[in-house]
Amino acid sequence: MKKILFADDEIEKDAWEYRELEAALDDKEFGEYEIEIAVDGYETDEKLRNGKFDGIILDIMMPSGNNPPKFLKDVPNYLVGLEIAMKLKKQGYEKNKDTKVVILTGTAVAEVLDGLEKIEKDGRFDLIKKPAYMAEVVDALK
Repeated sequence: MKKILFADDEIEKDAWEYRELEAALDDKEFGEYEIEIAVDGYETDEKLRNGKFDGIILDIMMPSGNNPPKFLKDVPNYLVGLEIAMKLKKQGYEKNKDTKVVILTGTAVAEVLDGLEKIEKDGRFDLIKKPAYMAEVVDALK
């Protein structure tokens, strides 16, 4: 069974994005899968350190959480997902060093865009602008 991490502060199992992702995974014949949700930087970091994923969907803007890891303590919310992506790029999560990552963003903040340019040069990362169609996200995960 494939495991997918969906890290987004606005995602819930009954949210339309979650249901659309499930439908797209089924339509694209992704195989058996399990979706894990993380709603902040703390949860995302915990799951990436402790679990192995076959795909990661990462929103750029999300809170760092109540007990954020040291590398996220002073990071503004609009950069939390970017910092996690940078850590993924630098092989900071050993279990997920080769995992395909889809980055979702609806922001045009210059600091974020500069960071995304650096990440996109790595073939593991795809950038998809919000609002995103989950079929496009699933295609990027394959």
